[in-house]
Amino acid sequence: MNMQKVDAVLKNIQDYSSLNTKPFEAICRTFLAHRKRKTFDLNVQTGLQTLIELHADITTLSAFILFQLPLAERKKVVIDEHVAHLMKGLDGLRDITSLGKIQENQSAEAVRKMFLAMSKDLRVVLVLMAYRYAELFELDQISPALRKKIAWQTLEIFVPIAGRLGIYTMKRKLEDRCFSFLLPNEYKALQSAFDQRQELHDETVAKLVASLTDFLQKNGVSVSVSGRVKGNYSTYIKQKQKGGGTLDDVYDLLALRVIVEKVTDCYTVLSLVNNHWQAISGRFKDYIAMPKANGYRSLHTVVVGMIEDAPRPVEIQIRTLDMHREAEYGIAAHWWYEEENIKKNTDVNQFVGRDRYEEKLQWLKNLVSLQDALGQESEPGKNAFDFFSDRIFVMTLTGIVIELPKGATPLDFAYAISESLGHHCARARVNGKIVSLDYELGNGDRVFVDKKMEVQPNLYWLSMVKTELAKNAIRKWLMDQGEDSLLEQGIRLVNRVLRQFGQEVLDRDFSLLKSIGAKELPFSQRRAMLIDIAQGDKEVEEIIRGIISEKELKQRQEKSQVVPLQKKDEIMVAGESHFKTKVAACCAPVFGDAIIGYTTRGGFISIHRTSCKVLASLERRRRIDAWWVGEIQQPRPVQIEVLMNTANLLAPLSQSLKQRQMNLLAFQYHKKANGYALVFDVELMNEVDLPALLSEWRAVKGVVSAVEKRKS
Repeated sequence: MNMQKVDAVLKNIQDYSSLNTKPFEAICRTFLAHRKRKTFDLNVQTGLQTLIELHADITTLSAFILFQLPLAERKKVVIDEHVAHLMKGLDGLRDITSLGKIQENQSAEAVRKMFLAMSKDLRVVLVLMAYRYAELFELDQISPALRKKIAWQTLEIFVPIAGRLGIYTMKRKLEDRCFSFLLPNEYKALQSAFDQRQELHDETVAKLVASLTDFLQKNGVSVSVSGRVKGNYSTYIKQKQKGGGTLDDVYDLLALRVIVEKVTDCYTVLSLVNNHWQAISGRFKDYIAMPKANGYRSLHTVVVGMIEDAPRPVEIQIRTLDMHREAEYGIAAHWWYEEENIKKNTDVNQFVGRDRYEEKLQWLKNLVSLQDALGQESEPGKNAFDFFSDRIFVMTLTGIVIELPKGATPLDFAYAISESLGHHCARARVNGKIVSLDYELGNGDRVFVDKKMEVQPNLYWLSMVKTELAKNAIRKWLMDQGEDSLLEQGIRLVNRVLRQFGQEVLDRDFSLLKSIGAKELPFSQRRAMLIDIAQGDKEVEEIIRGIISEKELKQRQEKSQVVPLQKKDEIMVAGESHFKTKVAACCAPVFGDAIIGYTTRGGFISIHRTSCKVLASLERRRRIDAWWVGEIQQPRPVQIEVLMNTANLLAPLSQSLKQRQMNLLAFQYHKKANGYALVFDVELMNEVDLPALLSEWRAVKGVVSAVEKRKS
């Protein structure tokens, strides 16, 4: 492939588009200046050419080039709101689509769904597919293992999306390129089989095209005919589906496409062809009357006798020009194929065919979700439900995509990972910021939750989760608890509400509950009432209304000594934000300080700096975790030295880091006179994790000691 300059690329675009190309030209020249080149390199030109073949608009082409520029270079280019819109979508999906970033244990279907859910504009997906196709030309430069991983991911993630969008030109390119990397021997064998068949050569296809064109024109039909030989990968898959066999078993290996002006002409051509050559019974398909799930429309018939001295079947596909463009370019056709009719009336930034594009985009999202939900293909036209509108897709820090219902919280996320993580979910970070456990997650959020074994589910959690998985796990945990545990849960729930209203908490005899009802309740009934609350058989609000009147509640709330914090200084206590808190006067912490809570006898939480000298003199059992909402945690680099009497402990020690989701920056291995040493450099997000990690490592067989190495 000859490397092209900007002017040559512009000429290719102007062959099909009359839109203003100057903004795109400026972006290209900035890109080449950054790369210090006069022509585009192979992968960029490959991606550009792929989009140009799809007749992509200027906005899409501009976004493709900008996507490969560093942010600092992007700022040098003036872009309009349309390009900025695409860039936002592209940057949001960059991490999970970069080479090698998609995790091996990641659900391919979850990533495909995330693509479609996050891409408000399907041109984002087109750019990513063109970018991936271009990247495939660089696979020779990386290790065989990574090369194979990327090729498989391309087949599992990008190819199905291209198929669902109906962009078969892109689908074929991606498939055949990956096939050559994944199964090189099978690829070469199939290519050799093609080469040995004279009827599959370009010369034969050209003769068939000329013969069919001449025949139809003599019968008074104006047509355009083209031909193709089936792609290598799709031929390989078809052979596997048939249990092996030869190329003779694949009926659509040779295909001729007949393009006509009107739908009625399609059926005229069908009749002429089937009457002139021998049609194979059972191979006729009317995809005009009954389109495929992705909107594909065409008539298909298979005939024999077109090739002299060869019984090779030839598939003939008959369609109108509009049908053909959609068949080849899928949803991409919707922004350009009407351009010829609106050149004089269009704004230079107009997204051509937007109404039809948006209609098909909505249809596509409905279809993909519905098929996944039902586990089968939907009947054409049944697209009334928009499942994506109430689904979100979030990611772990390692890039694993988790599908959740809209309105899901970090607790739902934790239970989706594992029941144990859900049961002991202490706090959460979303996109680096600490949030409450009932925070509503959104598409593309990166979520991390802390696990602490002392944290356990309570009835209040049921109001914080959306998924049935989480609700069932919490209910089961509550039902499995003994009476003493349920009683403790009930006390916590009542005390939580009492604190909210500035009230004294329950004493040992639950005296506040005595006066509920018509007569004084004995201790056994008060105890049973709290257990009922824990099991969900009685509402906490019912108890509170029995303790104190609404008027008195209002009066006491006004007299409460609790000093409310500003919204920007909201504090989380034990993963929840509704506790009454007061900043301690002794150390007066401000936003950003490391803090800890102290449960006072008055029922509120006093907030201290972790370094507070007064706090050191108070009861340790009354301390409770606390942190600022919205705080961006800055990890602390820690160096840990582990002395061992055996050399093979790297794997179990590293596993502990992985389970705690602690980032390992580096490690060093040393042989010492009395054993071995491993020095780990890790990022510590939570100070409480360090002693727990050291304790866990010291319990590993073969470890002599594990200590933090402090800088002198």
